[in-house]
Amino acid sequence: MESPQRTMTADPFDPASDEDIATLTGMFAGYLVEELDRTGHMVPGHAVAGFLRTGIIRIDGEAVGFFSADLKRSSIELIYVKPEHRGQGVATLALAHLAHACPEPMALKAPLSPGGEALAERLHLRIAESTPEQAEENREAVRQAEQALMRQCRQKRTGDPRKPCKRCYRAGLRKYASVVVRGYAEGAQALQRQRGLFRPSN
Repeated sequence: MESPQRTMTADPFDPASDEDIATLTGMFAGYLVEELDRTGHMVPGHAVAGFLRTGIIRIDGEAVGFFSADLKRSSIELIYVKPEHRGQGVATLALAHLAHACPEPMALKAPLSPGGEALAERLHLRIAESTPEQAEENREAVRQAEQALMRQCRQKRTGDPRKPCKRCYRAGLRKYASVVVRGYAEGAQALQRQRGLFRPSN
């Protein structure tokens, strides 16, 4: 018996939707914590920004991942798929969606996770290296974030004394994800209100 056909969609992130805000916040936090466990530190990258197109990938209505892309530079800022949905062509769907919106072939923005490296190799994607200035900005952003987390960390540290403990680090990254996504959403809603376009969807 054949399994039923599943429907995959890549829907634009809606800053007026409480559901979209919560969904993107949770997945962005998941990405940051996974990368912390992999690399030992916070990694750069924006889930949402004024210069990015952000989409939520769904299978049969269930959110399974997200992407953010700079269409002017033909580069993918972030692409994340929940662990239980990897290996099912979700990232390929996101890239196909972006191909319709961007006339130039997309590139994955470095630095890449192991999954990102495998995706680039499998789909023959270019890798967009950061300029020295961007790399320095990323290092400085990580340094400032770690310093802020250090000031809030109250646990006894047994590892690198220059970094917060893993427990506080994870909690701080989840809070950071919420601040980033909600801050962007509030700004977008305020702009729409000024233009008379804002209509809450929830």
